[in-house]
Amino acid sequence: MCKLLYGRIILSLMIPAAVWVLAGCSGENGPVSPNLAEVAPQEQDYGNRHLLGFWQVGVNINTGTVDIIPLREEQAHLNILAFLEIEPLTGFNVDFNTLQIDTVNGIIEVDVILTHPLPSYTEYTLFDVRGIIITNGSKTGLSIDESLVYPGQDESRLVNADGYTRWWNPMEFHGGGLLAYIDGLLGVKDSNALFANTLNGYKYFADGLGLNDEVMKPILLQGRGRFSTTSILSRHFSIKFGPDVSDYFIFNYAVDAGWEEPANTPPLTLDDFPTSANSLEPFNIEVTETTNSLYYNPALEDCPTSGGVLRLSIDVATWQGMNGIGDVMVGSPDMGVDFFPAAESSGYDSYYAHISTYTAEIVPAEFNLTNPEILIEARS
Repeated sequence: MCKLLYGRIILSLMIPAAVWVLAGCSGENGPVSPNLAEVAPQEQDYGNRHLLGFWQVGVNINTGTVDIIPLREEQAHLNILAFLEIEPLTGFNVDFNTLQIDTVNGIIEVDVILTHPLPSYTEYTLFDVRGIIITNGSKTGLSIDESLVYPGQDESRLVNADGYTRWWNPMEFHGGGLLAYIDGLLGVKDSNALFANTLNGYKYFADGLGLNDEVMKPILLQGRGRFSTTSILSRHFSIKFGPDVSDYFIFNYAVDAGWEEPANTPPLTLDDFPTSANSLEPFNIEVTETTNSLYYNPALEDCPTSGGVLRLSIDVATWQGMNGIGDVMVGSPDMGVDFFPAAESSGYDSYYAHISTYTAEIVPAEFNLTNPEILIEARS
């Protein structure tokens, strides 16, 4: 199974800094996605990835109230896996806190809190936990994978995503198994909500990460991106609702995590957990502009309205060492630039992680957008 990491940069032209990067750091950058080209409706073996919860969230735009509905019957306990089904089960708790709604820009600002259900069982330490916002988008046709569907800039999406993932989207994980999406007894059915995206934004939860921290922090690397059993972690989500939303905004929220059984129970050290407990795909991308002379000015007469060059330095991080990173592809359909491989320039080890640096130069064809998208894909 090919595993991918998706990044996406939206550049504000005429300004020398990236405004939004879905490929690395919190709020400006981001990571992570496996390529599941075919997922049959029956139970599947997804290796070390586990779906800990699946909710439908409804936000009343006028009153600011939130409805959180589990999309499983109670005995399935929000899709919590067998490895967590130990008595007494307190539940994997999710809480949407300090909700603020910006109706002018169509943005919901909210702190999401995750609480581990088993504080006394350290053998159930989780790794690379991701809270995924699943919405409905319409962008398709990427040459790297034409099956990908993702939201456009004006559509409902997670604005400050740490990355985009393909895990647990209803389109490819629909079915009756414990690890697949099913409609709940309550809430709007997926056939009506039409959550079409196969690529959705997420925030990364790990010990040592604050509300708005970037993912690539030394404390995260030292801890292998773990979510300790005693942890109560919060991350800030900026969620855009599309122009078609007037009163009530509905989206799905999934919690994805890595876990494998440790060598000792209870574990004596973090190294008791195999490296395969972590994400098998690259878990982070950080992007830096080294040159940006892109311009777009439709008012120019007798001159090209757009042009310039963009050079990027791209750091790709993996828990599996230098062999855990395959091709890194860069492209921009908005600027007429098909996907091409970035060039690897260097690499180094930092605590448990390996970081490889790539460079890419984008020379666009003429384009007619103020904020064209640039997408980055890293394969393992």
